[in-house]
Amino acid sequence: SSDSAGHSTESSVNQINAPFDCKVEPSFVGFVEPWSDRAVKKSYCVFHPYSPAQLLPVKSNPKDGILHISVRANLKEDSMVTGSAHALFVKGFYIKEPGMLNLTPSCNHSVIIIGGNTDVELFWSAKDLMSVSLVDTNENIGGPSQIVYRVEALKRQPFADKVTIILPATGQTEELEVNYVTGDRTESSSSSGLTTFGLILTCIIVPAGTLWVIMKLLEKPARQAPPRHAPA
Repeated sequence: SSDSAGHSTESSVNQINAPFDCKVEPSFVGFVEPWSDRAVKKSYCVFHPYSPAQLLPVKSNPKDGILHISVRANLKEDSMVTGSAHALFVKGFYIKEPGMLNLTPSCNHSVIIIGGNTDVELFWSAKDLMSVSLVDTNENIGGPSQIVYRVEALKRQPFADKVTIILPATGQTEELEVNYVTGDRTESSSSSGLTTFGLILTCIIVPAGTLWVIMKLLEKPARQAPPRHAPA
């Protein structure tokens, strides 16, 4: 079965033949399934929330900005035997078009679009080479459930960094790699030139040393063989 949002309200896997049923309200936040720990002889209702992208249309309480959920278990043999637990539900976030940001001198900026719970914090290391700034709310696309951060290279200097996005309320963490490539080969060409010069110099010095040894040998006077005396 499914709810009005098209989410499945039943677990796709029933791990045990539990004597009770589990339900979550409101059902559009996720689904629950019975689970039993035979080692300690205890049974549970395990809650599985839907992904942040699926939960994007879910509206929190406008007064406090949170959503209350309840998980209820009912005994199959006797529906009057029931138990429930209540909790605050905090939505997560997701990165629209996740992957790697590749920057170049001709296109030295890009954007990170975050949806879902946008109460996030961003961290990165190369602050002298890269800036990450929130775009004006009035210019954000997709309404209040999405925010846009602009990532821009500050110098024409190659670097590789990553932007870490953290949701403090839940500890959810995602990382996005950023690479800036200039395409310049000045440094490599210089190194190659020095290497080539070193090889040429070595090739000149070695033959010169060899020639010097040969000349020294030629300078030594040839030893004359002692005269042979005729036998008497």
